[in-house]
Amino acid sequence: MGIVATKAIRARRRSTIARIDRLIAEREATDPRQAARNQRLKAATRDARKALRAKAVAARAGESAEASAGAAVGRLMDEGLSMSDAAVLLDLSRSAVKRLARLATGTTGPGSAESSTDPKGDSAPGDSDADGEDSSTAVSGATDEGNL
Repeated sequence: MGIVATKAIRARRRSTIARIDRLIAEREATDPRQAARNQRLKAATRDARKALRAKAVAARAGESAEASAGAAVGRLMDEGLSMSDAAVLLDLSRSAVKRLARLATGTTGPGSAESSTDPKGDSAPGDSDADGEDSSTAVSGATDEGNL
């Protein structure tokens, strides 16, 4: 698109916006209920945008806290604790501890999208292999075709 066409489109857009603003102002002048409603709409919109910004800030803070928790779980694992022991200490499910440990190491594998529906402590503490990982939480690649 050329410069002349772009300028024409912008000018048309500006005139349309000005016309809409003028019509709104005329409507508000004749109907006080509409003016009050528009003020309530503006306030609600402003509050919603403010809440969404706060939510985004909280989400970033949550990610940061989760990364710190993952690092702490990694330090627990480095001290020789099994995932079951860490889960008991932290009062979390083993799957949550495993997810935090993955965050600490930065690894993502085929089982990284696990659910946190595992009951806490579904095996005895100390059920770990030589690497300190629970062998009972291994993810198999097989699927039940009847459950699709």
